[in-house]
Amino acid sequence: MATSEASLTVALVAAVVVACTTNGVLTPLVTRLAHRFKWYDIPDSRKLHTGLIPRIGGLAIFLSFALGISAGTAAMTLLDIPLPEALSPLLAAT
Repeated sequence: MATSEASLTVALVAAVVVACTTNGVLTPLVTRLAHRFKWYDIPDSRKLHTGLIPRIGGLAIFLSFALGISAGTAAMTLLDIPLPEALSPLLAAT
């Protein structure tokens, strides 16, 4: 494996590890927050679920995604890997 490929692999692994770790930490916290403030999706005749479902679960997923992209971008910058043009829309979202 060439040096640039190894560096890119390191940057991608950093992004995945940060995203997964952040999601594992934030999901229970966001769930507790939703239960504390009673931010639920109430079941009714049109819905499949029968219990109270927290409504802000997407917050943990979005923050994990954003931090993963940021960590990958930071690792690529530190390792002097040029950022691909296809990454521009993702960087604009974070």
